[in-house]
Amino acid sequence: MLSLVANSEARLRALLENSPDLVLLLDGAGQIVYCNAASEPLLAYKPEELIGNCAVELIHAEDRPAVQDLCKRLIREAGEPITARARVQRKDSTWRLLEGKARNLLHSSDVEAVVVNCRPGIRSY
Repeated sequence: MLSLVANSEARLRALLENSPDLVLLLDGAGQIVYCNAASEPLLAYKPEELIGNCAVELIHAEDRPAVQDLCKRLIREAGEPITARARVQRKDSTWRLLEGKARNLLHSSDVEAVVVNCRPGIRSY
C-alpha cells in the first residue's frame, strides 16, 4: 500500500513539474506556498523566488481591484472555481497576460490551500 501511495505522489509531482501551466498553492492570506517550474518560462522567476510572496502583488495595478474582488468572492464561495484574466509582472518588469482558474480548497484537510492554474492569455505587454 505504501508503494502505491509513493507511486501516486511521484506521478502527481511529475505532472505538476512538467506542466506548461503555472500551478500555485496560496494560503489564506494569499501568500504563495507552492509554485511549479512553469514560473520560469512564463514569468522568468524560479519557483523559490515566488514562494512566500503575495500573489496579488504581481498583478498590474489596473487589474488588481478586479482580482481582489474575485479573491473575496473565492473566499465566500469555497469550492467553486473562479476564472480571471490579468496582467502579471515578469521578473524583467514586462507584463504577461495570464488566464487563470482558482478554487478555494482551504477547507479541505488534504489540500488546505487555494489552488490556482494559469496559462498565457492572447498577448503579452
